[in-house]
Amino acid sequence: MPTLLIMANTMRKITLLFVFLLVSTVGVLAQSLRAYIQAADNAFAEKDYFTALVYYKKVLEVNPERTDLHFKYAESARLFQAYRIAEDAYHKITLSKDSLNFPLATYWLGSVRKNLGKYNEASQTLKTYLKKHKRINTRFTKRAEKDIIDCQWAARAVRSNSNVKVEVLKEGVNSPYSEFGGFEKDGTLYFSSMRFKDKTNELYSKLMKRDKDGTLESFDFNTSEKFAANASISFDGTRMYYTNCAYDKRGDIKCEIVYRDKKYDDTWGAEQKLPAFINFPGFTTTHPSVGYDKINNREILFFSSNRPGGKGKLDIWYSTVAPNGKFTRPTNHTLLNTRGNDVTPFFHSPTQTLYFSSDGYPGMGGYDIYKVKREGRSWQIPIHMDYPISTSYNDFYFTLNETGTKSYLSSNREEAMEIDPENEACCNDIFTANLPADKIKLTKDEFL
Repeated sequence: MPTLLIMANTMRKITLLFVFLLVSTVGVLAQSLRAYIQAADNAFAEKDYFTALVYYKKVLEVNPERTDLHFKYAESARLFQAYRIAEDAYHKITLSKDSLNFPLATYWLGSVRKNLGKYNEASQTLKTYLKKHKRINTRFTKRAEKDIIDCQWAARAVRSNSNVKVEVLKEGVNSPYSEFGGFEKDGTLYFSSMRFKDKTNELYSKLMKRDKDGTLESFDFNTSEKFAANASISFDGTRMYYTNCAYDKRGDIKCEIVYRDKKYDDTWGAEQKLPAFINFPGFTTTHPSVGYDKINNREILFFSSNRPGGKGKLDIWYSTVAPNGKFTRPTNHTLLNTRGNDVTPFFHSPTQTLYFSSDGYPGMGGYDIYKVKREGRSWQIPIHMDYPISTSYNDFYFTLNETGTKSYLSSNREEAMEIDPENEACCNDIFTANLPADKIKLTKDEFL
């Protein structure tokens, strides 16, 4: 999932592995290959795909004839989203004498080519998979058939003429680490960044802002004990919501939503947790986005959660904020949620439009961006945001400024910076694009 959960785990493992490689003075040849393979297997089992990728690579440098290890190397690269490495590894397997023993290598080769935007090649590879291995695995047969349809649609979408130009945001906001969750409020850009290190040299995120004069700073309430991220500010500017995330006893990240109210001296007050019926115990609650519902004349808080009662993995939920500040029990946004992950909601109050990202709809690959408009008391059908807003990579955290003419989004597309280019690690940058404005339905003056 394209959230702080994955980014933090990825950063943590990269940092620890870099330390290990720097202090290690003994090469692979002096070590037991079996021990290295076991270390790689253990890392893979723990979903530490970057470490597994590096270890499998070192083993294959010594023993390149092991097709089974090539497959594990390819799987590690794919799950780490190092798609160019995965494409090369899967391709080698399909050309090897053992290719029939690894039928899924052909399917995954087509899949990663789709992620790379090579839609025609991906479609042909997936057709080859169906021709050779259609009867082996029913689930992957259905996936291949769906992916071929997606590739044909995406190839046409990329060729369509678009006046929209997406550019990486400059002016010091992005770094080789991950930046995400950017949004503009009264000329100030708010965003989250994973560029910070704690006392043990592990990376963590802070909430940051870039003022109108270009000054970059982090908020003084950030702490290295928690990952602060995913900020959202109410339409009237008096309340900031964000997430606090931390590792649990199993090493997984759990997030919860908190808020701070603005004080009379224009500083932010004490941190307050949302009630337990929103921050459901034992599950992740993240990606808050607060907006103003013109129909009900109430603030409405959207968020993502893997709590029970959803349709898929991470679902989008919403809760109404009463005038006394109380929250209603959350409702699952069943109209737009899928069996996959539906994340990073953003409600644009002026146009009464909800933007979100999903990997559960037909798309161009990875997470694509969608929008759904509010009409009266009903929601319209979600609409895909076409290329170059959505690409074959992961595109999420889409936001708009108040006039709806400038957008921000986070993506790991090719223009994004990387910590370790050799292994395509990792990262997400903030991009911007100018868009034609939709009809404004609610102005700030009208609200106030």
